[in-house]
Amino acid sequence: MTTTRADRATRPVVSLPVLVGGLLLAYLPTYLPALARVVGLEVPLPGPSRVLAWNWLAVAALLLYVVRVERLDLASLRLVRPTEQDLSWAGYLGGAALAWQWVASLLLPADQAASAEGELVRLGVGLSVALVVTVAITEEVLWRGYVVERLGARVDPRLAAAVSLAVFALPHVVHFGPTWLVTGLPGAAALYALLLWRRTLWACVLCHAVLDVPVVVLAVAQA
Repeated sequence: MTTTRADRATRPVVSLPVLVGGLLLAYLPTYLPALARVVGLEVPLPGPSRVLAWNWLAVAALLLYVVRVERLDLASLRLVRPTEQDLSWAGYLGGAALAWQWVASLLLPADQAASAEGELVRLGVGLSVALVVTVAITEEVLWRGYVVERLGARVDPRLAAAVSLAVFALPHVVHFGPTWLVTGLPGAAALYALLLWRRTLWACVLCHAVLDVPVVVLAVAQA
């Protein structure tokens, strides 16, 4: 996969203040609770309910920001119709990353990742499905669609993806433990590679959902 100057030019350039505003909206649901606790406040809604509410609110706010402030359409976030080949590659990469995650989890010692995943499974089938769908769609819009496309208009898109991946990894390591760098990071990197290669966010959504399917399967098994 190569990145050319022409490829970067296909991404719309927004002013720096507008870009900063968009990035704040994209990162808001992940970092707002932690920032609020630093100043002694508590963001409403506990646990998974917070993800369901805040992620969708952040996506709604960001899409409105793109349309009304940036004056761009949703295709600028690569929310474009995928081809059959795009979806096929999404399935292949998601399956490969899932297989790696399973093998790595067998070889590594159990830590807080197993505990965190267990918490999700205990939520039940309905809430587990809602979380998987929510995360697959909202994280792709917030963490990949906006960040990679907007930063990729100013710097090499691969650098934009690398920076975004590093910021994306931080809360996952905090929540799932350092072994996530072995089990989960390859799958996250595959999502960025898929966006840079196929240029449709819906392929990333499918790939992301495949990676999170075990949570639903385990929830169904324990129902």
